[in-house]
Amino acid sequence: MYHAQLEGYGNIEKIIVIGHSVNDIDIPYFRCILNAYTDAIWDNWNHGDGISDTHDKLIALAVPIHHLSSSPSSDLGTTYPIGGSAS
Repeated sequence: MYHAQLEGYGNIEKIIVIGHSVNDIDIPYFRCILNAYTDAIWDNWNHGDGISDTHDKLIALAVPIHHLSSSPSSDLGTTYPIGGSAS
């Protein structure tokens, strides 16, 4: 449904998922993104049990395990500092 719009964004190399639960209602959206950007690297940021839950759900959706990293959202500021670049 939104595949043409997603492809219009150009060559997306990284997909960042922040605090998302990846529930059943979201699966078509995530599949659409995955199909549009098959070579993209996925960064999954969440808190507590959400880290492993969303990691497992994204793997189940066929995000390649070697393209997926999952980290605690508390580390976001270190990786993506406000007003600067990560070192």
